[in-house]
Amino acid sequence: MATSTVLGVLEGLLELPVHPVFVHFPIAMLTVTWGLVVVHYWSGSAAVDRLVAPFEWIGVGFLPVVILTGFRDAEWLEFILEVEWDQPLIWHFIVSLTASVVFAVHVFWRWRRRTDGEGRWVDLGLTTAGFWLLVVTGLIAGEMVYG
Repeated sequence: MATSTVLGVLEGLLELPVHPVFVHFPIAMLTVTWGLVVVHYWSGSAAVDRLVAPFEWIGVGFLPVVILTGFRDAEWLEFILEVEWDQPLIWHFIVSLTASVVFAVHVFWRWRRRTDGEGRWVDLGLTTAGFWLLVVTGLIAGEMVYG
């Protein structure tokens, strides 16, 4: 009897949404990335500039987990196959995927290019766009959760 109760509890836990558990970690890392890029250009500090890469690589590296858990919680492709444009879920997906692509482009761009001269505007522009896309994604998520 106890075994069936434990299995029932475990089965119930596996049915809970997991995306909200994982999503906050890369959001924090990528928000810090944006903040460090802004502080770097404001202060000119090379030490601050060296901090950008670890935060962004960790944030971008964790995005596949967040994307997969989001699909899992949304019952995989059902929300895409039956698009309801007036529902926030599809917009949350589009904006968050766009933010993910922007940060992924930025991390690889920054890895291969210098961030001085004209490159600073690309650097600052990509991280700022990514940050504000994260903000909009969060607002849409809040709409989904709190209605």
